[in-house]
Amino acid sequence: MKKRGQYKNQLRALSAIDQYFKDNPNAKIRDALDQEELLNTKQNCRLFGEYVTQTPERFWEMLSIIIIIEDDDLESIPKKYPFIVSEIIGSKEELIIDYFFSPRGLEEFEFLNFLFKIIDRDYIDNTLAGYFGKIMKAIIDKRGFHLWQYLTYPQKESQNVLEDFIKHLDVHHIADILFNLIRFDTVRQENGDVYLYQRSELLLRIIYYMQNKNYDNLVVENVCYILRNILTEISDNEEKEIFIQQIMNSSLQYNTFFISKSSDLVDLFIVLLDYTQQEHKPIQNRIIYNYTLLQELSYYLVDLLKTQLNLSQFQTTYGINQEPLGQFKLKLIEFYLKVLKLNDLQLINCFQHSYVCLAIMQLIQKHEFNNKIQNLFLEIIQLVMKNQEYNEIKQAYLEANVLGFLEELNSQYKYQVGLIKKQITKGFQGMANQLSYVLKDDFQEEKWQIYINRQQTIFQNENQYLLGQNPNYINENEEEINNQIVQSMTLSSDQNTIRQSFNQNVEQDQQNTENQQQQQKTQSDEEQIQQSTENTNYSVIAQDQPTNIEQEYPRSDDQFIPLDSETNPDISDRDMIDFNRKHQIKKEKAETMQFNRRNSMMGLSKRENKEEIKPKRKLSDHLYSYEAPQTQYSPIKQFNQLEIPNQKK
Repeated sequence: MKKRGQYKNQLRALSAIDQYFKDNPNAKIRDALDQEELLNTKQNCRLFGEYVTQTPERFWEMLSIIIIIEDDDLESIPKKYPFIVSEIIGSKEELIIDYFFSPRGLEEFEFLNFLFKIIDRDYIDNTLAGYFGKIMKAIIDKRGFHLWQYLTYPQKESQNVLEDFIKHLDVHHIADILFNLIRFDTVRQENGDVYLYQRSELLLRIIYYMQNKNYDNLVVENVCYILRNILTEISDNEEKEIFIQQIMNSSLQYNTFFISKSSDLVDLFIVLLDYTQQEHKPIQNRIIYNYTLLQELSYYLVDLLKTQLNLSQFQTTYGINQEPLGQFKLKLIEFYLKVLKLNDLQLINCFQHSYVCLAIMQLIQKHEFNNKIQNLFLEIIQLVMKNQEYNEIKQAYLEANVLGFLEELNSQYKYQVGLIKKQITKGFQGMANQLSYVLKDDFQEEKWQIYINRQQTIFQNENQYLLGQNPNYINENEEEINNQIVQSMTLSSDQNTIRQSFNQNVEQDQQNTENQQQQQKTQSDEEQIQQSTENTNYSVIAQDQPTNIEQEYPRSDDQFIPLDSETNPDISDRDMIDFNRKHQIKKEKAETMQFNRRNSMMGLSKRENKEEIKPKRKLSDHLYSYEAPQTQYSPIKQFNQLEIPNQKK
């Protein structure tokens, strides 16, 4: 009922808009935009498209609502009009989008030239850029080929459009338009021009602009958004490889990291690391990338970790002012961990591992309550110390005195922080204890063993299991019990399968028997009809035979011999069947009475007799039953007498 009501409301709105345009064929654009039901349905948007594309003047008036150039125009045009127009075109209304490319104006591409006046200015606000972004996204999706044809057309207006786009890269909506232009996610014609060269050139121009504007965080952030989405959103692998090469061989320089201090830029190179790994590719298909920029980033990683970010301090919940660590340095440590995991020798040999480890340890001491850097350091140490492939890096960490660092962190257990009156442990102490426990058996130096022995109580408290029982530990008795349970469940499952198969066979046999009886009955009826037709006189005489048959052929109940057609050819088949069935029933009743009489003479009741004939079902007959062996060993009793074993660490 609800859907039916919505459908009626849509029809009512449709009829209202349709009736409005029929009653007002020359209505003004603003009056049409004041209709409340205009954006309710797709069909209403199409009616508006038919309305504005009737004349070039009306289409021009619609564009004038979006393209606000003077401040006076901004005051005279209500805010809802540009929004409604952008929503209608953004819904991919084909009539309006196709009209942009029609030669109905005074000059070719007149409407597109007028549309791009929006970005032909020194400043564009985010609201207007958002409206413009909806329109451009719809045009790229529907007429992407023709738009690129316009952008490469040798005329003055179109040649400056891309330059106007690039100069507004500090606006995210404009950056999203450029990303969609480079991605070119539209239906492509077979063997058609995909403007790959022009798209690659646009990508290089964007990177070059970021290099020159590396002091502008908005520009760097938006360009990184474009490049990262190109790597993750483009589905064509050949195009993606070309764009990766363009990024790796671009004019981007190492000083951009120092100047911008952008975490998005570092995150972009973390994504690049994944896409440049070629172990899964055949040797003949591998591409030679330019690792110069990545190698420079690796070599100067320590300097970047020591860079002053000049971030504003904030007041913590415990009442002290703390300088934030910043996402930039956290992303640098993630980049280092990523290279270690990939074990890429082209990059891993560029790091000064001992100084990197020392820089991270200093940051941990300075930002003791930052859990993110502690987790990264924990993962790095475990990866290097527990892997034989990193022996050289392991020695570098030992030179940085990572063991002494752990001892230093545990030198003071509790202290007063800020406004908290109660003394608390240091924020990094949990990480230090966990690393110490992981490395406790890896080194045999006397000083290290003294420290480990001093931490044994903490290790036991932090690594004990709930109720003192390791959930992953299973002793021999428990394992034997579990095996028996599994075997019994398997046996019961097999028995259930056999029982189901037997029941299916019984049902099939019953079905076959019923079918045979039905066929015999049908055949008997047919024979009876045939005999009644051929031997009418004989059948009339045969109707009086049942009593004569019993008198002529007397049978005792105990010695019942069925009649057959060979010995009694003068009796009809139907009378013979009825006679045999009747005496068979008498015989069965006589046997039943004799059986009950014998039991009553022996003093047994009917209920006791039934119980004697039909024994009770055993527990093993049920599904998922388990019958314990009749031995002196009792699993339940022995399990209750077990003592909790010592913990296995």
